[in-house]
Amino acid sequence: MATNFGENGSPASPRRSLGKQISYIARAIRWILDRELDQPGLSTATYMFVRVVSRTPGITQNELSDETQLDKATTAKGVAKLESLGYLTRVADRADGRVRHLYLTDSGERLIPSIHTALRRVTEICAADLTEAELDQLFGLLDRVEGAVSAYLSDAKGTHLES
Repeated sequence: MATNFGENGSPASPRRSLGKQISYIARAIRWILDRELDQPGLSTATYMFVRVVSRTPGITQNELSDETQLDKATTAKGVAKLESLGYLTRVADRADGRVRHLYLTDSGERLIPSIHTALRRVTEICAADLTEAELDQLFGLLDRVEGAVSAYLSDAKGTHLES
């Protein structure tokens, strides 16, 4: 495996940090998404819940936490916010009243096109100076980085994470 580390294990260039660069890009993307979404109550903190519930109507809150890799408290807060805004509804399970299934309301369904537009816009902004081949290469490299991080977290936490 090729790395960019010197003989003593330190990065070859102390001015370059993969974590710092990815963190900056992630913060910038969140800012852009918040700006592009431009829907009441919808933000980077809640849009992914809408997307997942749209793809899997009837998902439970616990399953939503697993799918988004967020803790249950964060998921509960986001679901409550979306419900108060009228974007989704919780329906009690017939067999176990403690379990709630999540469904988008008509208002929630109407958010989907604007979410997709915002996500496409983020990709356009991020890839503005890249050729199609470079973008494909970047996605391939990011897939490898994500795989390495996921494997590390899986070993460290004793669980398997998937994107």
